[in-house]
Amino acid sequence: MIHLLYIANEEGSRIWHFVHPKIREDILEKIAGKDHTAIANLCYALATFGYETLGTNLQVVVFENAKMIFRYIKIEEDKTYLAIAVVDLMDQPSTVWRKISSFIKRYKDDLMFLERTSQEPIPIEEVERTKLKLRREFITILDKSVRKFSILGRRDSKNLVAALIISLVFYFIMVGITYWIYKFTPIGSEMSSFAGVVFFLDFLLPAIFIGWVTGYWKGGIINGLIVMIIALMVLASIWWDALVAISSSLLGLPSQALLAGILIASSILGGTMGLLAAATAWILVETRTLVPP
Repeated sequence: MIHLLYIANEEGSRIWHFVHPKIREDILEKIAGKDHTAIANLCYALATFGYETLGTNLQVVVFENAKMIFRYIKIEEDKTYLAIAVVDLMDQPSTVWRKISSFIKRYKDDLMFLERTSQEPIPIEEVERTKLKLRREFITILDKSVRKFSILGRRDSKNLVAALIISLVFYFIMVGITYWIYKFTPIGSEMSSFAGVVFFLDFLLPAIFIGWVTGYWKGGIINGLIVMIIALMVLASIWWDALVAISSSLLGLPSQALLAGILIASSILGGTMGLLAAATAWILVETRTLVPP
């Protein structure tokens, strides 16, 4: 979610700005009626302050409800623009900059045209047409940069719960397929081959799916852990009598010890599944998409 975007030249003079049509209400209230040139100049001053005091470019400023990120983008050998964006707290700066950098380099001629308006007289109709074109194209880029189902792109509690429900359904479908393979195919009688099927269908594939559907690494860890604990507890309750008989005859363990062992095993497997889900979420979703408006 890119709420605001300011593009300025190296001297800090604003060239073009963008306000998302679905900008959050609290941010909208603060900028309504404000001079965007003044805002861009203030942001430029902040970026310059960082360079002059620490000798390095300012990149991210984190506020209570949003992040402001800065980047100098070279479009030609002697031409560099400063881009300043106000984004959602959960957006990855690297993802934001890939979108903005691609946009600036693709429409550099239009931006350079707008920059010339401060130096030479240009018909207002051409200026407004160029601004509208840039706004339309940037909205198109943003619309393509969020997940189709916005609830799975929010990276919040609603996202977490929706993804958990979908992940549980998927996991038990995989368990059902595994059971069918065990009962009705030749693979079920070959323990080494069937162990590979169990690993793929009941661990690896669900972990990847959980990460993809959850869409952010923190949620992937949580959902991977919860799915595995719930799944193993449900399966253990279904086969409880058989498990108790096996554990008591082979190891002499009481049912309480068996339950503790199942909880420990499910936590270990769940943690491993969560880490794999987190890696999947980071690689496939979080570094490729933006938080939806």
